[in-house]
Amino acid sequence: MDLTLPQDIYVRVAEQINAIVNSLESLAVGEDIADARRTALETFTRISGEISDHITTLEQNAEWDTYTIAFYGETNAGKSTLIETLRILLNEPLKVQERAEFRALQHKYDITDERVEAIHAQIAHSNQLLVDQQARENYRNTTLDAQVALLRDQLTALQGVIQHKTQSSLWKKVLHMVGRLPEQRQHRDLEKAIQDAEGERTAASAEFQRHRAQAEREIAGQERFLHDSEAAIAHLATCGDGAIIGNGRPDFTVHTQKYHFRTGAGPFVLLDVPGIEGSEQNVRNEIWAAVRKAHAVFYVTGKAVAPQQGSDAHPGTLQKIKQHLGAQTEVWTIFNKRIASPTPLRQAALINDGERDSLHDLDEKMRGELGAHYRGTVSVSALPAFLAVADCLPPASQHANGRARFLANFNREQILEKTKLSGLRQLLLDDLVKDYKQKIYRSNCNKANQVVLAAISDVHLTLQQTFRPLGTQLRSDATMAGKQLDTAFDALKTRLASQGQGAISSFDSAVRRSVYAAIDNDISNDEFKRVFARTITAGQVTLGGRLPEVMQEEVKKFQAQVADIIDRFRELANELMDAYNKIQMNGIGTQVELDIKIDSGIKIGALVGTLAGGLLMIWNPGGWVVLALGALTLLVGVTKSVLGFISADYKKSQQRKAVDTNLVAITGKMRETLGDSLMAAMPQLESKVGELKAALRGPGEQVAKVVAYLATVEQQLATISKNIETTGAR
Repeated sequence: MDLTLPQDIYVRVAEQINAIVNSLESLAVGEDIADARRTALETFTRISGEISDHITTLEQNAEWDTYTIAFYGETNAGKSTLIETLRILLNEPLKVQERAEFRALQHKYDITDERVEAIHAQIAHSNQLLVDQQARENYRNTTLDAQVALLRDQLTALQGVIQHKTQSSLWKKVLHMVGRLPEQRQHRDLEKAIQDAEGERTAASAEFQRHRAQAEREIAGQERFLHDSEAAIAHLATCGDGAIIGNGRPDFTVHTQKYHFRTGAGPFVLLDVPGIEGSEQNVRNEIWAAVRKAHAVFYVTGKAVAPQQGSDAHPGTLQKIKQHLGAQTEVWTIFNKRIASPTPLRQAALINDGERDSLHDLDEKMRGELGAHYRGTVSVSALPAFLAVADCLPPASQHANGRARFLANFNREQILEKTKLSGLRQLLLDDLVKDYKQKIYRSNCNKANQVVLAAISDVHLTLQQTFRPLGTQLRSDATMAGKQLDTAFDALKTRLASQGQGAISSFDSAVRRSVYAAIDNDISNDEFKRVFARTITAGQVTLGGRLPEVMQEEVKKFQAQVADIIDRFRELANELMDAYNKIQMNGIGTQVELDIKIDSGIKIGALVGTLAGGLLMIWNPGGWVVLALGALTLLVGVTKSVLGFISADYKKSQQRKAVDTNLVAITGKMRETLGDSLMAAMPQLESKVGELKAALRGPGEQVAKVVAYLATVEQQLATISKNIETTGAR
């Protein structure tokens, strides 16, 4: 395949597919196989239409300049976490810009973990002071209320004493009028004490309210700072580390995100692809566009188990992987082990023996679906690695708290080593991105080749599941019908011979009875000759009238048998083709419409109607008359030599003997002529039967021709595929 530009590969593939269609369209064929050519053309045209659609889609999505790696896999498997970690480790330009923006905002807002924690502590302290002050206020109020209540009780009691004394006698009234009682002086003192207590309570409450208002103003100011800090933290989060990491929602990533890297190994792009197990109907196009653009794929899974197969109605992960990733030149599995605390990192190995065995089974299943394009499994733990390198995190966030826990136990490099992110980074730079231009070319060639291979599979399945079995069955049915025709034809020959022999025997018996009756009347030899000739002539006429009827009856039976055989074959063939019409072929996207003509260019109905044409000579009455007159001439010669030498009885016996001798000769000649006539007629009839058998073979031969056409197409596609492989290997 001679290509001026790498991108020409898709154009050339489309041109070669169109060339195959054109070769079928322009193929010069006879009328008898034109339908087969048309059926093959229609079948491949459907397939080539899908090829063209796939090639166009590949051409639109193909990336030729930058090596592209897709992170593809299950929902919430950690694809975004892995990519975010690599963005930080490899200084992805956009991530560098985001981190610079984060630090600038953090400086602007002066928001640190320590300051936010101090404000939280101040608010808590102020709130506690308020609680303590309120408690003291409540205690003081309760004490004063109790004191006032006691004084009021004393005042009430004293009022009773005073009232009793002032109303007890006249002299006491006089005494009261000229001076005060001691109780009255005591009453005045109690009222003043109550007034002083209530004043103290009012003053204390006012002081408490002043302190409370001040404390609340301080708390409100601190809370306003926190509120402003939270808004700033939210702003920080948009450009901080981990902004692209999901929050647990299945549909967090609904659009493929693209991240460009510039390294010493070469430029490359990482694609963060939506998960394949969320609301997949919402992201199907995004997934397909990503994997078509990618040159290599990391299948990311959070479970150390082989992906499940599923069913036709509900495809499993394994089926989705095969469907999405079958055209990739490199596919790796990343097992992202979930680790949320530092403790598991203290183990000697990241994965245990059980996980290792399960991943071996995963590799076997993936290799079984993807073949040599599958590379193997890489085990990592993304979250601890991300927390180790993420230093642009909003204060007091979940990630910030998690980072503190991990860094309290290990340093940054230790975590990267234990989580195997260092190994993944080296895999990217030393293996995947190395020789990226050649890999890009090889990947795009492989994708084009996968389209052609899928078309080869479609053609092959169409041949194997439709046309070849259909052709085999049609040929088998035609062979069976041909044998039935042969059996009916042999039976016809037997019946025709039997009917002819029977008619001749009836002729012999009738002539013999009639002439014997005349001989018994003692007729002369001349009269005998006339009677014999007349009787033979009359018998010949009778035979000539009867024989066509019985022969025609047998031919009608034969025609009915043939018509029944043909009709049964038609019915079987139509049922068979109807059954194969219902077969849905993978990849074609529509049913294979079969239009096979049963007649194959020969009008079977008309042919059946002419079956009797070759038998006309068998029942031609003229032939029998000539034969009988010739025999009578022989009779005269025999009888003249004995005319004067016989008695009446002897004459009768000689006449009877002459009848017997001549009838034996005549019927013998008749039988010989009948046999000759049948032998002369049968080849013509056999030829007609042969034409019928050829017509019955027509559908099978048409299908065989379709098979031959499509087999040629399959070979041409295989040649295209081989050319693509050779081109991609350069």
